[in-house]
Amino acid sequence: MFLTFYKMTEGRQYYYHIHDNQKHLFGKFSVTIAWGNVGSKMIEKYYDFDSQFDRDKKIKELFNKRMKEGYQIIHKIPRDFDFNSFLGTENAV
Repeated sequence: MFLTFYKMTEGRQYYYHIHDNQKHLFGKFSVTIAWGNVGSKMIEKYYDFDSQFDRDKKIKELFNKRMKEGYQIIHKIPRDFDFNSFLGTENAV
């Protein structure tokens, strides 16, 4: 899964990426996030988990936080990813 969020404030464009595509050495499951604004270098952070449940819990936390901060989803892979089922909500995405 790969998500790209976008937010514009005070003339600045912010991007935020979440993906679980890359495996890491320290856990069976992982999440990579990257963020920054246009024209600057992206900052990356990695999370490793022993279970898919814990990984998905972190993705849900990050997703909900970005949405509350006013970000909009501009790109997702797979395109038919069912957020409502994943998040366990009725919020249309």
